[in-house]
Order: sequence, then structure tokens, then C-alpha cells
Amino acid sequence: GGLKLGDQVVLKGRVGGSKTPFVAGRAVFTLMGRGLKACNENPDDQCKQPWDYCCETRDDIVANSVTVQAVDAKGQVLRTEMKGRRGLRELTELIVVGKVTSTDGKSLVVSATGVHVVR
Repeated sequence: GGLKLGDQVVLKGRVGGSKTPFVAGRAVFTLMGRGLKACNENPDDQCKQPWDYCCETRDDIVANSVTVQAVDAKGQVLRTEMKGRRGLRELTELIVVGKVTSTDGKSLVVSATGVHVVR
């Protein structure tokens, strides 16, 4: 909330928010804020893909997620797969450094200059 175009951000969250949070062939993924629990954190949930947050409403997922795109020095999205790089997979906890490049009050896109796996 309150972020605008060009704002520099440091975000912490986990990869998730859908059954396929990584975009094939591009360095793009969805980062979920820690305001929502993944399905595997709910004791009674038997979800097979806990990273999709299917135990939450779509509105809550959108309100707690950010689309992250890793970019080069010219601001172009990298044409590479993020999944599998440095152990990156669904529910991996990350710190993302970048700037807001799109926002409409509901959804947010951050162009990342740094993506760091939390160990």
C-alpha cells in the first residue's frame, strides 16, 4: 500500500500465489508477502500444491502478492528460467531489491536488480 511508480523497494516473501508462479522462459515470478500463510502452514489443510495459496481468497492473494521481473541494466526482462536457479523453487523465501515499474492500486510489478535466497 502506498507504493508508486519509481519507488525503490526491498521486499521479503516467498515464491507462490498460483499453481505456476514462475513464467516459462522469462525471469518473472510471483512473490507472496508473509501476511498470508501458505496452505502447508495450516494444520488441517491437505493441499497438494501449498504454494498456490488455494486456502485463501483470490482478493487476499492479489493484495499480498507482487510480480517480480529480474531485469538487465537497460531494464529489459531477462530471457531465462528462474525456477531451479540457485535452488529457487516454489515457497523459497527471498529478499528482492528493485523498483516499482507498474501499479494500478491492486497489482504491483517490481523490476528487480537483486534477488537473494534467504538461507
